[in-house]
Amino acid sequence: MVFNGVVSHENFTPFWQFNELFHWMVMKIISFLFLIVISTFFQACASDPVDKAFAGKLDNDEEQSVIVEYCQSCHTHRNFIPKKHISSVTELYADKEYRYTEKCVTCHSIKRDFWRDIIRYTYFPEGRIVVQ
Repeated sequence: MVFNGVVSHENFTPFWQFNELFHWMVMKIISFLFLIVISTFFQACASDPVDKAFAGKLDNDEEQSVIVEYCQSCHTHRNFIPKKHISSVTELYADKEYRYTEKCVTCHSIKRDFWRDIIRYTYFPEGRIVVQ
């Protein structure tokens, strides 16, 4: 407002104060977005218990438990009984590594693709099956 040729400063905010406020808001938004990106990055790179189990980074009981739980989460293996499977399959192989194992990771493995989807592998020792 103008009174007698003098500008009243009551409702007047100079440009540089808007600029500082704008700068502050932009910096807060950028900081927030940076925090989200960094936390997403660390979460994406964190090891999944399934990855740790197949890599052998857990103790034997926990490893077997995580792998069995992972297998049973699939609709195909929902009714899967691990002890029965291991006892019946190990009898088919002559190789000591496969014949006397009690671990799923002897024959089964996983890998992750670029999008972190799991690709499952089963190793069959060719030419080593015992015919009954």
